[in-house]
Amino acid sequence: LFVGNLPYAAAADILDKVLSFPYFSAGVFMFQKEQANRIQAKEGGEFYGPLSVLSRARAKISLLCNVGKGSFNPPPKVESAVLVFEKLPQPFIEPQDWPRFKKLVQAAFLHRRKTIYNSLLLCGFDKEKVSASLACAGILPQTRAERISLCAYKQLAACLHG
Repeated sequence: LFVGNLPYAAAADILDKVLSFPYFSAGVFMFQKEQANRIQAKEGGEFYGPLSVLSRARAKISLLCNVGKGSFNPPPKVESAVLVFEKLPQPFIEPQDWPRFKKLVQAAFLHRRKTIYNSLLLCGFDKEKVSASLACAGILPQTRAERISLCAYKQLAACLHG
């Protein structure tokens, strides 16, 4: 079990290392509220991004509690939230496929104002392979990364690398 109050600047990297640890089973972490929102966001939401997709692909995430500024002395300028992470009973993405899945998700969100098609092309993915993979996964080329569900990313990765 991992427990910690993660510093904002390093929280995403620390969380990534914890969730990828082979013996990870559960964790309880306090984050700045904005970062907690990014971690637990669902597709279509304001905070949905690579941190959301990559975290939810490895753990069940639930909000334990919000922590107000007044809980600290001296009070910080930001609100906080405590999240609970539980290892998924079965891997959503097989460990050997994780690096390619992670690369795809990061590439999809790298050019946030672009469509998934254009973002992947700008990140060096092959044009024909992207077109065929989007069709295979049932994703319209004009869809933006923040509108694609976790399951659709898994399907896209399978089509792109299959």
